[in-house]
Amino acid sequence: MATIQKYLKIIANIFLVMISILLIISSYSSWKEQREFSRGEKRMAIAKIKVDSHHVKTYNFSENPYGVDASQSKFRNGDAVKIYFLKHKPYVVSENPYIVHSALEIIAPIIWSVILGTIPIYNILRKKE
Repeated sequence: MATIQKYLKIIANIFLVMISILLIISSYSSWKEQREFSRGEKRMAIAKIKVDSHHVKTYNFSENPYGVDASQSKFRNGDAVKIYFLKHKPYVVSENPYIVHSALEIIAPIIWSVILGTIPIYNILRKKE
């Protein structure tokens, strides 16, 4: 029984380390996309908000006929919205010409990564005592 608990703790520690690494990668990806959006060549378009039968809200505009996620938008179905998108990536869309990811979307994964990453470190240090 003790060996099973030992292996479960090892697996849990590995799982927490993997989650911490994935959170850092997620944060870096959001930061990189934000940086590219801030510095990149943007275009402006008028998009129409559409909500489908599954309650998925999307921006629909001529440069991207499939629609782009608009779940963060406060506008309602059928509203016309001024949006900004990268010229070479019409799926990166924002209603603000400077911000595509908020600071919280970039910093929160790092904070959670530190919190979750300290648990395996604590467990390893506790075993050595």
